[in-house]
Amino acid sequence: MLLENDLFRRSSRYSALLRYIVEKALEGDYGSLKERTIGIEVFKRDIDYDTNADPVVRFCAAEIRKRLAQYYQNTPTDSIEIALPVGSYVPTFSHRLAEPDTVSAPVELSESRTTLYIPLPSEPSPAIAAPRRRWGLGALLAVAAALVATIVIYRSFGQKPDAVEAFWGPLLRDSALVKICTGTPPETSLNNAGNQSIEAAYLQGGHRVTLETASAIANVAAFLQAHREPYKISEADAETLDSFHRQPIVLINANNNQWTLLLAKPLRFHFETEGATGYIADATRPQFRGWSVDFSQPRTRQTTDYALVARFFDPTTQSPVMLLAGVGTIGTRAAGEFSVSASELRELEKQLPQG
Repeated sequence: MLLENDLFRRSSRYSALLRYIVEKALEGDYGSLKERTIGIEVFKRDIDYDTNADPVVRFCAAEIRKRLAQYYQNTPTDSIEIALPVGSYVPTFSHRLAEPDTVSAPVELSESRTTLYIPLPSEPSPAIAAPRRRWGLGALLAVAAALVATIVIYRSFGQKPDAVEAFWGPLLRDSALVKICTGTPPETSLNNAGNQSIEAAYLQGGHRVTLETASAIANVAAFLQAHREPYKISEADAETLDSFHRQPIVLINANNNQWTLLLAKPLRFHFETEGATGYIADATRPQFRGWSVDFSQPRTRQTTDYALVARFFDPTTQSPVMLLAGVGTIGTRAAGEFSVSASELRELEKQLPQG
């Protein structure tokens, strides 16, 4: 049985979610297969919990998709296959049929799997080229559930979402205030003087962001404003971990933004410094310094910069985080442009594994 397999048996969260969505689908209760409802009934969240700040359902569903694929790859004898389409909590069911001429021969999974075609109501039912068999109650319920699921998915996801909106999606749910946190420019002794005049503060460059940083902020703010998403811009020194709690975060800049350095530290790719050199570190290659900038060189000689664009859920702040930062400011500007470029994100989609 699927739930008795080690992929699910060792995780009460994944097995509970999979059991719930399959049972509700077979009962025809598709109204319960929504993120908030699942969060409340399966993961015991409060009735008014913030799905954007606590995406437990989305994360577990993504993990279930991977584990289902792994399970069926290792278990080709199961006659019914359960799948969870991306962007939906409605499972689908397909009947897996062995090819008559290759039953005894080792074959790839793709060759031994035949998905039962479930037409939309407006289409005539096609003939299914498959061995004749008797259908039990469970199989009939699975087919009925698959039919309804197909209709729901077709109506809800018939149009592919915009690449930029899909990329920013986790930060846009529930209209929560998005915090755009930029690095804090270094202060000078004049900035700290208590008797400093307004004019002196204005003329001193210690609290001014670079044009490249301003460009990244402008790209993000324009996108959020176009989607009527509330946002607030602040410097890193004005924030604390508590102020980030359960709020979507956009981190801009690296080496002068303590929160970029802290929250990205557990990621495979993160920022490090070594003397006057700043670089993007790869945790799998600790000695690698290929993505580095020597800050001691004259600015006019800088021809290359590197940036890190990352979207992740931070367990400490319980927040979805978008990180747009370069080793230098030129990389930060590029990261900001990349994050709102439909063409660049479509190219990225082509390189990602399905799901």
